Amino acid sequence: MVKVCKTCKIPSIVSRDQVWNPNGTIVAKEVPTFRLAVMEWPQFSNLYTSLEKTFGEVIPNCFTQGTRKNAKTYIDGLLAGPIGYVARSSLGSRKAYDTLVETCLGLGYGRPTIKDYKRKESITVDIEDTVYPPLFLGDLRGAFESVDRVHNQGRYEAISKTTTRFTVEATDKEDPLEDRFNTYDRHLDLTGREPERCKGCGLPVALARFKWDDKAFHINDSVLGERVFLFGFNDIIAIMHELETLVGDMMRGMVREMTVPYGREIGKKFGTKAFDFTVEDMRLKGMGLAYYEWDDNNVKWEISNPFYTPILDGKLSGIYEEVLGRAPKVDLKREGAVLTITMI
Repeated sequence: MVKVCKTCKIPSIVSRDQVWNPNGTIVAKEVPTFRLAVMEWPQFSNLYTSLEKTFGEVIPNCFTQGTRKNAKTYIDGLLAGPIGYVARSSLGSRKAYDTLVETCLGLGYGRPTIKDYKRKESITVDIEDTVYPPLFLGDLRGAFESVDRVHNQGRYEAISKTTTRFTVEATDKEDPLEDRFNTYDRHLDLTGREPERCKGCGLPVALARFKWDDKAFHINDSVLGERVFLFGFNDIIAIMHELETLVGDMMRGMVREMTVPYGREIGKKFGTKAFDFTVEDMRLKGMGLAYYEWDDNNVKWEISNPFYTPILDGKLSGIYEEVLGRAPKVDLKREGAVLTITMI
């Protein structure tokens, strides 16, 4: 039986592990430098599918490597100090994985089962209806590297229509991309607007629009009618910057254009209220604290602590196009923790 808040009914593991800050960020409670974001599954699926068609296997490899490195950084933070000695001991390591598997409910990754674990040798996990297998493979490799303190390699395979098996095995070789996919940090603007919070668990009241399915380990957005999941903000920024290094500036333009149709759908659904909806939607999803000014055909956004710029640009441009009836001319300006997007 999954424990839930008696007031808002959200699983207790969510408030245990994450904090929704007033400044438009979501952070890990025990490792507050580690940001997360709520990703829309339809948009994310379209993004990685389109990129794979264009660039091939480099895309899943990049997503695995980015999540591997950031998962290790995150779990190293969790296990800092005396708790790490216990979690990495012969008696504590299996329990550490049981605890980490529980987080799949809070993240909406799908339902996992540990099938086999040999300390410092290997781990095998089956997961039902996961989001994007390279993501979970990276997380599992990063966890194995942190808990068991060994280099590793991993693979996954579909064993049924709904279940994917992930296997991670120790190796004596350091990952060849160890020096890449570094977490991309920016100074955060700490000011913000305090949301109305649940009196039981302290999570934002607005978070009740997301429904955690404790059987499938999914998160469903009851307003937009789509599956979402919590993903490392640090991961996506590091991955996208690595892809930009590999293929150049065209990556930013491609990601922007892939995101425009999703913005159009928001515009269709909410009409002229789409801008107000997006302000609260971005804050709730940890994509930044946004303000906008709308004067005739001119819309100016200021976003503190923003998500990956091409994704925000594409989504907001799609909304503009649907609501105002034409594609905007866009000017982007980044100063410190604030992104300004001007559309005319």
